Amino acid sequence: MGAAGYRIFEYRLSGGSSLNMWLDGRGEYTATVTTAAPDGSGAFIGGDGADAENWHGALTEMIVYADALNSAQRILVENYLAARYNLTLQGDNYYNSTTHTLNVAGIGQALDGSNTEAHSAGIIISANSGFLQDDGDFMMFGHRAAGNDNTTDDLPTGGDWAAGNSQRWQRVWYLSKHDAGDNGGEVTIAFDFSEGGMGQGGASPAGDPGNYRLLERAGAEGQFTDITGVSGATASISGDRVIFGGVDSAELGSYYTLGTVNQEGSPTAVTLGAFTVQSESIGKGVSVLLLSLMAAMVGFAVIWQKKQVVVKDTPSAPNTPHVLQKQARGFGKHGPGCE
Repeated sequence: MGAAGYRIFEYRLSGGSSLNMWLDGRGEYTATVTTAAPDGSGAFIGGDGADAENWHGALTEMIVYADALNSAQRILVENYLAARYNLTLQGDNYYNSTTHTLNVAGIGQALDGSNTEAHSAGIIISANSGFLQDDGDFMMFGHRAAGNDNTTDDLPTGGDWAAGNSQRWQRVWYLSKHDAGDNGGEVTIAFDFSEGGMGQGGASPAGDPGNYRLLERAGAEGQFTDITGVSGATASISGDRVIFGGVDSAELGSYYTLGTVNQEGSPTAVTLGAFTVQSESIGKGVSVLLLSLMAAMVGFAVIWQKKQVVVKDTPSAPNTPHVLQKQARGFGKHGPGCE
């Protein structure tokens, strides 16, 4: 572990004494410790508290959760970090895009739990009946557009699209799916105008929900196909969200966005506004994921906080950090792997 280079180190302290460590997604160490009490006393960052065995290296990003993540959640955050920093995991690599690496998030099922809903800068995917029934079922998604807008490029043709009153979101998500038992199942795909930067001035979906369509294309470029019907999706509107319920997961596994066949009566809204990032208090227990540039040695690092924490990137890091939240809705509206 003394080799230089970006690595993902994970530390999970649960119950104040059970410590697990992972390196690039592979379990490396399990122990019972007494250095950190449940209230956080005795926990130190980058050293042992006695100015010994200090960390000699650069810490690029630190993510702290106040609850211990289950395996599915941990795997999702590993994949988020691997995509963001172009790293290779030693196992459980469920996201395979090297271009659509912004706001990577996902849902998944593992031995000790699941993550059933995730947000990624405007798209929200949640498991319905069937999908996530097997350990190893994962669906992850990310995009590459820092901004969002309306566009008429690469729209479907014919049928409802022939009237020339259509448009779509500029932001497109790549979706990677792993169905361990090939059992299929349904998911819900929602497009949130506010989270997608398309809700300025209170803009929301309107008109006939059937005007909104789920669009897919096979590659990062090219013409979209309207798969609303073939996927079994039923469109509805709730607040500032267009929701496609009952989407057959067997039809998924490429590039997706939101379109409308009536931009006047059912617009896809306006241009991107700035995201705001907030921190809020959450419960007890600790999960820590560290992405670091290692030098000669690694010191002992266990973090405890009642609030989520992000240590900002060094100037050489490729992106700005995301604040992660662990709530009923998930882990971080604008951020990582599980939400």
